[in-house]
Formats: sequence, structure tokens, C-alpha cells
Amino acid sequence: MTDSWSAIQVISTESSLNSWRPSIIADSIGQIHVVWDDQTDYDGSGSDYDIFYKKFVGPPQTPQLFPIMPNPSSSGIVNLYWSDVIGSENYYLYRKVTPISSLAGLSALNQTKESFYIDSLNETGSYYYVIVAENDYGESSFSNVEFVHVDFAESGTDLFSFISNELLIVAGILLGTQILFFVLGILIKSTSNNNSKGKSKGKSKK
Repeated sequence: MTDSWSAIQVISTESSLNSWRPSIIADSIGQIHVVWDDQTDYDGSGSDYDIFYKKFVGPPQTPQLFPIMPNPSSSGIVNLYWSDVIGSENYYLYRKVTPISSLAGLSALNQTKESFYIDSLNETGSYYYVIVAENDYGESSFSNVEFVHVDFAESGTDLFSFISNELLIVAGILLGTQILFFVLGILIKSTSNNNSKGKSKGKSKK
């Protein structure tokens, strides 16, 4: 399928004579390497046959942004992770409150050499993220879009439930203690009355 090939480009622009035995290979990260030999006196190499080498690196591959966990978030702390792109020098993280379809008009939230970032949010809502990789030859396309919903009310509900449960437990303990003392008081009073009656009967017989 020749229609899937790119346009022809000249790569041995340093050569002024004939070039021979060219070899080309692409490595596992998409870099293209080319070698050939010719008699060009390039960079003081002389007019004899020398081996020349060039490579094409190009922008890095597009990183993949991993799903955000937990989602929704009740703390506002968002842990972001993405694939580490070989040959990348920097990563740029972008955030928006609506789905991201273009980076036009957006400023990077953060620049980092790492493949993770911790964002801190203080308002309830949905937040969308993408990541872009960069090297000396340019930037990649932006990654897939991932979002997180932040809801601080959930944290408050959980805290209220926790406090309510604790209060119920304390109230149950206090109620149980009061019942125990009440029963013990009845038993002690009953025992005391029985002892008093026994002593009175003993005196009557004499």
C-alpha cells in the first residue's frame, strides 16, 4: 500500500559526492537511524570514503494518563499517574473544569520530570486532566482525558455518621451502667430488709 508511505525527503544533505550503501533502521521507541558512506569532506573528514550517520528522534510518543483513584474524592487530594515515555525530558499537566478537546488558551498546571503529580483542590466539582510529553524535538499530542469528581459533602457525611455511631455507643454504655446500678441497689436494699426482719424475729422469741 504505497499510499501509506510518507513523502520522499533528502537526509544526506552533507554529501556533495555520491553516497553508497545506505542503511536505515527504526528502534523500539520510534527513533530512525541512517548510515552511509561517501567521499564528502564533511567536518574535516577528508576526501576519502568515510561513514556518516544521522538519526531522527522527533517528538516523544503520547503518554497515557491512568484512571484517577479514588473517584469521587472527598478529600480534594488527587493522585495523578501516567506512563513514562522513553526519551521524554518533561511532562506538562493541564487541568480544566470541562472536558478537554484542545489545549488552546490553556496554561500548564505543572511541569515535571516525574510520571506522577499530586493535585490539591478546595472546591466541589468535576476536574479534567491531560498530560503532554516534551523533548528537545517538540511536544507529543496530549494524552487521553481523565476526570475526578470532588465532593467534600461526602466527607462531612462520613464524619457525622462516625460521630453519631460513637455517641450511640457511649449512650448505650451509660444506660447499661445505670441499669446495673439500679438492679444492684434493689438487691442490696432487699438483702438489708431481710437481715432486719431476721433480727427482729430473734428478739421476739426471747
